Amino acid sequence: MIIEKSIIRQAAEATGIGEEDLAVFFGKGHPRSYQPGEWLFQEATPRRWAGIILEGEIELVRGLHGTSRHIAAMVAGALISEGAFLEDDSHSNGALTRKGATIWQISREEIEAFRRESPDQFYRIVSRVAVGINRRLRMLSKKFCSVKQDSVVMSGFRLEHDSLGLRELSDDVYYGVQTQRAMENFAISGATVGNFAHLVEGLAMVKKAAALANHELGVLDAARTTAICTA
Repeated sequence: MIIEKSIIRQAAEATGIGEEDLAVFFGKGHPRSYQPGEWLFQEATPRRWAGIILEGEIELVRGLHGTSRHIAAMVAGALISEGAFLEDDSHSNGALTRKGATIWQISREEIEAFRRESPDQFYRIVSRVAVGINRRLRMLSKKFCSVKQDSVVMSGFRLEHDSLGLRELSDDVYYGVQTQRAMENFAISGATVGNFAHLVEGLAMVKKAAALANHELGVLDAARTTAICTA
């Protein structure tokens, strides 16, 4: 079995890893199918493989002994258990599939062999994997720190696309991929729009006026108009 090019392309766009590097790396390994309700791995268990989702949806959860909470949902084209690249010994989350899934898996031994055989490609992949893991950890850290631990309800991640490709965004933010990139790359002054209440109020008034005008012209329905004006 060979991984479809579309899956490799999705993974490349989401992670920033080159398609050629991913194709060579995932030329190793094998597919494994999981039944509905089956666990791929449990939290705190050893990492034995890294993989890419071929079919189905995987749910990441955190917490043991009946206290687990939803972290994120992952779909075809997403890398999973990629901490194995970084010699991370144990899983920080658990992963299961509700409806069944197929994962292309590469064992820790095969990863180590790839590192020895193709060090340049290996470390290019590792550098992007580390960036992705760091980004997810920052998102999760903000969520855990912003609410009490006993009332955390974790949302997942969504993928949004712009001219630079796909990016993961937390499901609980209203802004899009362009704002996310601006926050990461142009945090120059240290000041945010939120520091200028009069500007925020002015922007809100413009949006409300635009919504009312578009509703009057018949190009914006009543439900959306009400939602915008209420916000």
